[in-house]
Amino acid sequence: MREAMVDVLLDANYEPSPCGWWSAPGSYPDGNIPQVSRNKWQNYDTMIGFGPGSYGWLAGIRPDPIQTRNIADISAHARHVESQSTAPLASGRRLTGAEAVATALGFAFKSNQPISVQRFARIYGVNLLSDEPYAGVIEDLMAKGLLEPVNGSSEYLKPTLDGETLHEEIITTHIHGRIGGVVAAVCRR
Repeated sequence: MREAMVDVLLDANYEPSPCGWWSAPGSYPDGNIPQVSRNKWQNYDTMIGFGPGSYGWLAGIRPDPIQTRNIADISAHARHVESQSTAPLASGRRLTGAEAVATALGFAFKSNQPISVQRFARIYGVNLLSDEPYAGVIEDLMAKGLLEPVNGSSEYLKPTLDGETLHEEIITTHIHGRIGGVVAAVCRR
């Protein structure tokens, strides 16, 4: 069913962006992605979560973002907001090293936009194409036809249509699992 629907969307010139979302060319002024998705996923900009169970992160251009999660229980969240002056956080943790890179790379993959290899070098001090464990994962995804260079240059990488189709599995298994060393249960929080 998905393949039949994808054919209809492609025939109508729709493009997937971010992964799982499709838009007609010209829908957004700065390319084929809503600005909120560009900020949230492609750029991994700071995002504050509001409401029970919401998540967020304090990132900016830093190699060690802080990931947050609000209290999920609606009653407990409401009691906290009504009685406390602090954020209704259930948890928070600092991401460093490969785990931070994997998180940013997973979101960049999900944005279905060109992933700047230079941006990862500048922010995280890693070369996705030559430093391990990144290079092995990137090479594997490219060999499987799930990721490709943009315009034949390895300066930017982008999920293929098959990569877009399988993005959640790729992010969980290859990016978080093989790069970040994070178990699947953590990826789904």
